[in-house]
Amino acid sequence: MSSDSRSLVSTCIHALLACECRSVAPGYEWVSAIGEIDLATGTRLTDALRGAQARAQSVVLDLSAATFIDAGGVRILLAADTRARAASRTFAIANPTSPVERVLQLVGADRVLAILRPDILSPEPATPIRSTTASAIANGMAVTRRDRLRSHGGRPWM
Repeated sequence: MSSDSRSLVSTCIHALLACECRSVAPGYEWVSAIGEIDLATGTRLTDALRGAQARAQSVVLDLSAATFIDAGGVRILLAADTRARAASRTFAIANPTSPVERVLQLVGADRVLAILRPDILSPEPATPIRSTTASAIANGMAVTRRDRLRSHGGRPWM
C-alpha cells in the first residue's frame, strides 16, 4: 500500500464530534471519534462507521480522543458490532478514554465489545504498512482479547 493510499482521509464534523476514517491496509479501516458521542452527534458516527464497514472487512474505532459518551453512543457501538457480526466481519474499539471506558463498564458493553488497550494499534505504524498488517493486527489483538473470549462466545476477533 502506498503512502498516498494511507494518507487519504475523510473527515466529517458535526457539533462537538469529528470522525476521521482511514484505510490502514486493504480491508482494514481505522475510524477516530474526536469529541462527544451523544444523541446530537450520533448520526455522524453512525454514518462514519457504516461507511467504513461497507468498505472494509475489519473496522477499529479509536476512542482515544472521545471525551464523552451517553447511552445513545453506546447503542451506536453495539449496533456497529451487531452489523459486523451479521456480515461475518469484525469490529473493535481501541484506546477508550477513562470516562468512555467507565460508561462501557457501567452498562456492561465492555463484556460484549472487543476493546483494544492503549498503544496496541495505531493508524500510523512506526514501520511501513506491509502485506503482514492483517497478521500484525490479529497478533496484537490476541494479547488483549484473551479475557474477552468468554464474553464473545469464544469467537476470535479476526
